[in-house]
Amino acid sequence: MKELLELIWHEFFVYLPILTGIIQSPVRTMLSLLEDRQDRLNRAFSFYGITLAIGLAFQAPLLLKGQDFVSVAGSLLILRTIAILTFAGIIQIIFKWLGGKGDYESTLCACLYIVSPVYLFLVLWHILGVGILATHSAQLATAWRLGNVIPKVDLELLLKSSPILATGFFLAMVVRFVVSVLWFLICWKIYRHIHKVTKARSAVAYLVSMVLWFLYWNLIALIMKGLYGGSLSPIG
Repeated sequence: MKELLELIWHEFFVYLPILTGIIQSPVRTMLSLLEDRQDRLNRAFSFYGITLAIGLAFQAPLLLKGQDFVSVAGSLLILRTIAILTFAGIIQIIFKWLGGKGDYESTLCACLYIVSPVYLFLVLWHILGVGILATHSAQLATAWRLGNVIPKVDLELLLKSSPILATGFFLAMVVRFVVSVLWFLICWKIYRHIHKVTKARSAVAYLVSMVLWFLYWNLIALIMKGLYGGSLSPIG
């Protein structure tokens, strides 16, 4: 854990201006990062790696008793990296099918930059959700962390006993969904520039990709349940 924090601190002052630029002006900033082809894949992976390290470090207190941070974080790092490599390939295939001209490296770099800010946002909102539920019941918060669902009985009890907390949790989840969808809609323009396709073809690629992402993410969730004995990882 100490080595991880030292790495984050060492890279932070290079990482932060890039993250700020992507948040403020995602399409322009990411396109400028992609234009410099020299060592751009290493830079994109470095940015993505620091993002994952920050997100995992934030979530370290959520680990269950007896779980080792290094082994859990290591397996998640490998799984998420394989997932993004694969899904960038899926996006590349979809655009090629629609007449796209871009290469896989450009598509992958764009993926790495696009998912990083939204990952940090999802981590913070996940911690917020856990905090809201833990205010009502630590057991309920743990159940949601490990399954990402709330049993119907517990949900009804939460609504009856703590309607304000229930409303806050519901709004937090709505915000999480809306922000994620809007972010990917805004950033999707990058792929249109990379592959030099029309808006109509880009829209088709987006719709197909979102359907495949939903199916693919459920596959990843099943793999995670296999790794962690029938539940999701307490961090992600």
